[in-house]
Parts: sequence; C-alpha cells; structure tokens
Amino acid sequence: MKHVRSTSASRAFAGTFIALSLAAASLLISGCDAAAGKPRIGVALHSVDDSFVSAARRALEDEAAGKAVVSVMDAQNQQKAQDDQISAMIADKAKALIVDPVDVKSVESLVVSAKASQVPIVLFSRDPSMAALELWDKAFFVGVKTEEAVRLQAEILADYCKSHQEADKDKDGAIEYVVMRTDSKQADANAASAIRQKAFDDASFRAMKLADIIADGTRTDARAKMDSLVHLLGASRVEAVLCSNDEMALGVLESLEVGANFNSSDNYVPVIGIDGTRFALDAIGDGSLLGTVRGDAASLGKAAFDLAFALATDVSPQSTSWTLIEGKYVLVPYQKVTVENYKDFK
Repeated sequence: MKHVRSTSASRAFAGTFIALSLAAASLLISGCDAAAGKPRIGVALHSVDDSFVSAARRALEDEAAGKAVVSVMDAQNQQKAQDDQISAMIADKAKALIVDPVDVKSVESLVVSAKASQVPIVLFSRDPSMAALELWDKAFFVGVKTEEAVRLQAEILADYCKSHQEADKDKDGAIEYVVMRTDSKQADANAASAIRQKAFDDASFRAMKLADIIADGTRTDARAKMDSLVHLLGASRVEAVLCSNDEMALGVLESLEVGANFNSSDNYVPVIGIDGTRFALDAIGDGSLLGTVRGDAASLGKAAFDLAFALATDVSPQSTSWTLIEGKYVLVPYQKVTVENYKDFK
C-alpha cells in the first residue's frame, strides 16, 4: 500500500524546511554582503503587478548590480503587510530604504519610523507631502509631476476631438468625459480637475466631466467599475475616459469593447492612460487606446537607487547626477505618447 504522509506532518516538515532555507539564505546573503562590503538596501513596493512600478524596479536593480545588495518586498496593496516588511528590513540592518507606499496617508508614519531607527528613506512613485519629508533630514522623494500628466492627457484628448467631430456623439458641442482615478486626497483631485479644465480652456475645447470614479488601480477593478457606469448611464453618454494609470485604461477598454461593445471603429471612445507601459503601447499600436502619458520609469528607478545608495554610503545626495528640488525631491518629466510616436518608446 502506498504510504501517505499525514497533512499535519507534511505541514510541519514544510514549515521547518522553509524556515531552515530562509535562515540559510539569510546567512549566505549576510556573509556575501560583509565580504563584498556592499550596503544592503531594502525596497518596499506597493505591488509588483503595477507595470510602471515593475519597470522602475528593473531599472533600480540594474543600477544596483555590483554596488549594493537589494532586497525587494511586495506588499500586494496591503499597508499592514508593507509596515511589517519595512520593520523587517530595518531589523535586518538595511542601510537605506526605498519605499513605494501603499497608501500616501501612511507616509508620515513611515518617515517617523525610519527616523527613529536612523535609516535613510527614499520614497518614490506616489507623492508624499513636503511636511512628511521635512520630518527627517534623510527623507527624500523621487517621482513625476502629477499635474503635468493631467495637463498632457487633456491636450491629447482636445487634439483628437477637434479633428474628429464624430467624437461628440450627442452633437451638443461638448465632450462628456469620465475620470477614473485611484483614491487620493480630495484636495489633490480638485487641483487635478482645475489643471485639466485650464488645459481644455487653453485649447479652446469644450468638455464636461460626466463622472469621477475611484478604482483600485487594477485592470480588473477598472473594468468592473466601467461596466457599472455604462449600465447606469448607458453607453451613448460616455464620450471619453481619462485614467490615472495604464492598467485602468486597459480595463476600461475591455469593458467598452467586450461588455458594452461600443468601441468599434464606427463608434470609437477615446481612452487615455498614464505610465507608458508596454501593454499600453501595444494597445495604441492596434488603435484601441488613444494615448498615454509616459513617466520615465527607468529614470525614476535609477534616481531612487542613486539617492538611496548615496545615503547608505554616507555620501550627500546632492553629489549625485540628479537635480534635487528644494533639496528634497527629484522629478522625472512626462511625455505624450500617441500613434504618431509610440514606436519610439517600444
């Protein structure tokens, strides 16, 4: 008769094996670290499923090769998990932290925790407040100008609709658009709305916001939220969609193409994202996505590492090749990406 190990015994054996393996790996890494004299830098990401963050991570790891031991942790969009991971990195004697926060409202506590442990911290991707950065003289930020992305999105939409009169489906002289964004402070959302409207005004373009939808940043949730909106308002009301990342833009496309079935060539709805991921570039190439706004993820990852490495080796961040605005943050520019130039970014 075939022998079958009991479930409890199997779990106990597996747990022991994993624990021993992790301990051995920790000793091995620590030994290599000490022998090579390379600082250990902890990297805490909100989600490795975010294409833009993953691109920044690859650039960060490439830049770190031969210079530092980098430990990357994925919080899977759970702030409690990220807090625990950062505590573990500090306990593991990380010389600096690079953090893409799950929740921007947690940034102040992250900076306070880093300061209490005397560990420099470089925040990236999601904008912290200057007040949070000023809590610790070794707290910095690397990111992009969110307001610039909003303005460029508006310009892409205005340029398209002014040369495609059919975009105004109800012929009322104004494009009714939907904004799909991740959760943020209402003040930030209001500021983005004002910037968007100014860009429309500067382009002499009439547009009215039909709905402001909050999604979790993923393709799946964006599709579900768009399905609900179309069911509530009807497909004909939606004339454009502006999304705060490419994954949500692709989810909206799936809803329009599959669920609502009204993104065909004769009934096209312009959708615009932010990030310039390879999936978005492919969608621009096949004509389904109107455009995106590309933040330079590679430069963001390199800048985050360069600042963290300088801090980990007791070198002034001002000595790096990056320009520090107000001595605290590096901003990477955005660029418009449409069918005219998307191949340049592939």
